[in-house]
Amino acid sequence: MLPSQCPDSGLSRPQQVTRALWLAWVSVAFGLVSGAVSVITGVHGHSLGVFAVGLGVLADVTGSATLIWRFAAERHQPGRSAA
Repeated sequence: MLPSQCPDSGLSRPQQVTRALWLAWVSVAFGLVSGAVSVITGVHGHSLGVFAVGLGVLADVTGSATLIWRFAAERHQPGRSAA
């Protein structure tokens, strides 16, 4: 098996990184929309629970944004994650 190929998929490492980057962007977009809707709904409905869930979702967005940064670095400098 080549080090640049995952055993389960027919995708090369750069293709996997590109796919992961795309999925992380989708996660950020969905998180921003759903988190904002929850926060706004919670504020307008005077619901602390809904507001807190929205804040939690927005906090998760920071994790996905970190993955975007990491996958972008891997895309520009392949193999750096092995170091």
